[in-house]
Amino acid sequence: MTRNTTPTLRDKGRALFLTVMMVLSVVAMSAAFAGAATAESSIEYSPSFAYQGETVNASPGAEITDADSENYQVRMVTSTSDGNVTDSTHVEDLTADDLTDDNNGFLISTSGFDEGDYFVRGGDFDYNPSVEDTFEVGVQTLTAEFAEDSVNNEGNTEVDLEVDSNRGTYTLNVSADGDLEYDELWSIFTDEALPEDRTNLSDQHVVEADNLGAAADGAGEFNAKLYHADEDDADTKIVLVGVTDIETALDFEDIDEGEYTLDFETIDTDAEATANIEVAELDVSGSFSEGVYTQTAGDYLEVNLEMEDTSEAYIQFGDEDSGFVDVLHVEDGNDDDEVNFWINTRTLGDRDYANSAEDVYHSDEDDVASIVHNSLNADAVRFENEDGELLAGAGTDFGDYLEELGLINNAGNWQDGTSDEEFQLVRPLQPTDYTMTADADGTFVVNADGESEAANEIDQATIDLVEPELGAIETHVAPSDPADEDDLAELLGDEVTLTERTDIAEGDRLVIEAEASGFIGALGAASGDGVDILEDGVKASALDTLVNSNSWESEGINFEVAADDAVGNQDPTTLDLAGADAGDVYVFVDNDEGALYVVVDTSSTSAWDGSLETGTEFTADLEYETDDSERYHFDSSEGADGAAYPYFGADSTESIATDFTIVEPEVTFDNLNENDELVVVASEEAEVAGMTNVAPGTDSSVRMASDSGVSPSFFDTHEDVEIESDGSWSLTADYSDQSEGDTAETTFRALSSGIDSIDTVFTEEVAENGDENGEENGVENGEENGAENGDENGAENGDENGDENGDENGAENGDENGGEDEGDDGTPGFGVAVALVALLAAAMLALRRQE
Repeated sequence: MTRNTTPTLRDKGRALFLTVMMVLSVVAMSAAFAGAATAESSIEYSPSFAYQGETVNASPGAEITDADSENYQVRMVTSTSDGNVTDSTHVEDLTADDLTDDNNGFLISTSGFDEGDYFVRGGDFDYNPSVEDTFEVGVQTLTAEFAEDSVNNEGNTEVDLEVDSNRGTYTLNVSADGDLEYDELWSIFTDEALPEDRTNLSDQHVVEADNLGAAADGAGEFNAKLYHADEDDADTKIVLVGVTDIETALDFEDIDEGEYTLDFETIDTDAEATANIEVAELDVSGSFSEGVYTQTAGDYLEVNLEMEDTSEAYIQFGDEDSGFVDVLHVEDGNDDDEVNFWINTRTLGDRDYANSAEDVYHSDEDDVASIVHNSLNADAVRFENEDGELLAGAGTDFGDYLEELGLINNAGNWQDGTSDEEFQLVRPLQPTDYTMTADADGTFVVNADGESEAANEIDQATIDLVEPELGAIETHVAPSDPADEDDLAELLGDEVTLTERTDIAEGDRLVIEAEASGFIGALGAASGDGVDILEDGVKASALDTLVNSNSWESEGINFEVAADDAVGNQDPTTLDLAGADAGDVYVFVDNDEGALYVVVDTSSTSAWDGSLETGTEFTADLEYETDDSERYHFDSSEGADGAAYPYFGADSTESIATDFTIVEPEVTFDNLNENDELVVVASEEAEVAGMTNVAPGTDSSVRMASDSGVSPSFFDTHEDVEIESDGSWSLTADYSDQSEGDTAETTFRALSSGIDSIDTVFTEEVAENGDENGEENGVENGEENGAENGDENGAENGDENGDENGDENGAENGDENGGEDEGDDGTPGFGVAVALVALLAAAMLALRRQE
């Protein structure tokens, strides 16, 4: 049976009817919804945006006053359409108790509200407002975090706290669950004095909860204030007024050891945060890198102090036994838990450097300050007697300390006085032991025995300053370059070939090395470059200042390089320390080994004061001069009248000297013939060699050019010819194309010029592998029994009787008498049998070669 699926007229009509009814119902529903959503509202919300926890005032409107029910609702918008609320959910009911004092609106606490839009309507009033007639609730975020998990309550007592929120400005109550009192919180958040009376509201730092005042009146970076004593929990909290996002240090000095949780709560929203910190008792420790630092008096000394649980410390240099004391404050400047600094032992304690600490102490990355040299205020250090009381005397605390230790006689003028009694030193620090004591917090004590102590010592070391010495002085030669081309490490390392010599080829670098100590600190101060001279070296003018200037003339350090003989009526030629540029003359020092290096570019006329003639002999002299009867004194009027080296006694002058000669660059060639011509073998491995006085390591080359008429002609330059330490040089080249008798000119080049040239002749290669009897492969130049170039009888390659390759009687394979053995063919000395054997041997040899 087949079903008819064609729709009937009745079916079509029914479908049309149902469609019309559906459309009409949708239109009616839309109209109804639209009527409800567009109901006008006269409620005003203040504020229209509130952070969760803030109170919103819903002012009077028909939706409140005309509602049939006394019950009202706060509803949260859940959906909207075309700017109108289409659905909402109940949040809480409102009653008359929530009305404002004038009964014209509701006070709505948003505490606990989720982020979103809200509105108020009567419990029986079916109304949805436009989105514009709602109020919005947002959530304030708040975080508080310490940069470190722990902090000390002594020494380094600060730690950074970061407070952050999505709200621009806000006010926070701070407490610690009762573990900290208001005065402790105050000392943590501020460095201002605590208000004495917490009931005195005229004090800008004392406030009531409903009147916190302006943020500008608060103390410290957090604008802290105290609550009036009658406020709730006033003893265990403070308020931070008008805070913005901030990161700054809190100070936990003198807070009891323990773990604390700081609670931060906004006064008007639900936002809160906590930050945990552990407060530990001071456990500062440290250690010097050496138990004993040994250095020559007058040179630089490097000191290293490792520190734990602190970034700063105090160091007392010296004590009453050594006759000098300075107190330093050192601070880790690059967070590597240590401080590293240099001491110029020549300028330390020198009254001329009282206000020039940078010429005494230096650190590249850390901070060093000195009381003696006026970069540390003495008030930063505490000086006590054995009872823990501050020293009280006529002068400053440090002056009193020095007087109590017996180092000066007038505490009031310990640095600005006019007599030796008011200064610790009359000359630079002398060779002896100096105790160096590190202290955690800068408290130093004079005990009952009149000796100094550190109240919180963390380590101690000894500085052993030893007497300077003068050792040997010698000269070296280095390849030509500007004097300052290489630093000292390169000059003494593998980068530069340094060779000890007394004959210096003009154009090479002269290096004068003097074993000497006890002058480097003075040179650093005279140059103005300080400790930088240890790594970088210094211009020769600094050495000239030390040697010749009026300000250093009493130092007694003399250095001179002068020609032994004057030329004509002129003064002797000298090394020009004062006027030479860095490329002409440069100075290096070795602070560890105790050495002076003066480098000279001998090709520069500016290096010399006077004319330089090759062959001139010079003397380099270094002297530590002393006065005949008096020692060095800072005030020359009270000591030696003239020069007096500070570290030697009177009449103890020492000096060292060496001689050298500036010579013309020269070269000699090996393998010359009787005509003084260079003989070169025409072979694949022809060797040319010789000697030169040019500095080993110098870039040199050999140029060979054929003479006119030589065929094939050639012009060769052999680069990178190495000059060995003894001055020898050699090269190997292929001259197998040349013939005996070919001639050429050979030139040795160095120092950017040709040093010398020589006529050259080629010869054939001499035979090798000859034997005692002078066979064909005989010994070069022949032997007694028939060498290649003729024997006693003049026969070529012959023996005593002149036969080639002959035996004792001259016949090859002949008989005892060496006679001619004529065969059938009449060949003298060569019979048929022998010929056949020879032919057979030749044939076998040919076959073997073919194989």
